[in-house]
Amino acid sequence: MSDLVVIDVGGTSIKHGVLHDDQLVSQGSVPTPKDLAGYYAALTAIVQQAKADYAPVGVGISSP
Repeated sequence: MSDLVVIDVGGTSIKHGVLHDDQLVSQGSVPTPKDLAGYYAALTAIVQQAKADYAPVGVGISSP
């Protein structure tokens, strides 16, 4: 039993979720920031929230 944070970066939104035993147990979306600092802040917030709610063992990121 392990949790994995999954993140899909798109031009208009960053979709994210948590997989637990191959089941999506959490999901959400935030607007894609326009600058690098905002991008880092958004990714950090997504991962920190997942760590608060679950016990992720890794993060998978998909981006163009």
